[in-house]
Amino acid sequence: MKSLRITLYLIILIFFISSTSHSQEPFLIKSESLEIIPNKHLWFLEGFDENVSFETLESVNWSEKRSNPQSMVDGYWVRFSVKNNLQMDTIGLSHNFNREKKIFVKNSLGTTEYDYWKLGLH
Repeated sequence: MKSLRITLYLIILIFFISSTSHSQEPFLIKSESLEIIPNKHLWFLEGFDENVSFETLESVNWSEKRSNPQSMVDGYWVRFSVKNNLQMDTIGLSHNFNREKKIFVKNSLGTTEYDYWKLGLH
């Protein structure tokens, strides 16, 4: 009986850890006008540069906040999920123009890697 209870606790713990570490509330697109994604929908990853693979990005732990102020200089990754509630199936992403960017998009069609954009070159 005791081993059954311990096993049950472990299953609940594993379920809780996996659901909280990989779940993310999607940002709902409800308007065709420009919308800013609130911070509650953003997850951050520090310590990885533009050469990191998508597989690595998917496998590491992300944080709800940036922890290192130096990341503003060194760079950081931002992850968010979007749910499109519009009739159109194409949406755009506008982002600040002040730093280099690399964008991965994962959806039902697969994963797309967009070219690395570097200030002064593009």
